[in-house]
Amino acid sequence: MHDFDLLEKEMLDSFYKYVKSHKTDYWVHWNMRNPIYGFDAIANRYKILGGNPVEIEDQFRFDLNNLMFGLYTKEFEFNEPKGRMLNIAERNKITVRDALTGKEEADAFAQRDYQKLFMSTARKVEIIDMITDLVAKDQLLVNTPKYKIYGLSIPGIIEMVKNNWILTLLVSVCIYVLGIISEDYVKTLFSEFKIFFN
Repeated sequence: MHDFDLLEKEMLDSFYKYVKSHKTDYWVHWNMRNPIYGFDAIANRYKILGGNPVEIEDQFRFDLNNLMFGLYTKEFEFNEPKGRMLNIAERNKITVRDALTGKEEADAFAQRDYQKLFMSTARKVEIIDMITDLVAKDQLLVNTPKYKIYGLSIPGIIEMVKNNWILTLLVSVCIYVLGIISEDYVKTLFSEFKIFFN
């Protein structure tokens, strides 16, 4: 084994030791679901290096990118110029300093610039954490218009109004004004009903 392989094996030993003691924790990730780039690729590489990977079961894996497709539609963010993760981070004023695009990471790996890769990975972990927090608080800014998220049905419109204080205020003022305008009409209508039924 080369020195690089030994270092990689040592790192993966530590990773799978951690996985073993956290098997039922939730693993939030971004697109790590295919055999080329993801948990399976890491496991395959560890096997090649002579390790015995511990499986992270699917029920404990949460692909934040896919979750956001479900919540906000596939239009939640543009894929260009930096990819959805970095673009949505910038939209939400989350720093992307040191985070590399996929191509930049491949270039850094080819040039053996492992410090750049480490810094990019660390930044992306922070980005995923911050995005997850914003999603949980329903504060994530997305590209998708609200009507496409909530729909144009009555329940969708009610949700849209409830989640926007400006719309809530506007609707409240409109209802108040309509109440004042229609007060005399309602009184007249009830008095006519009274006369009709007497």
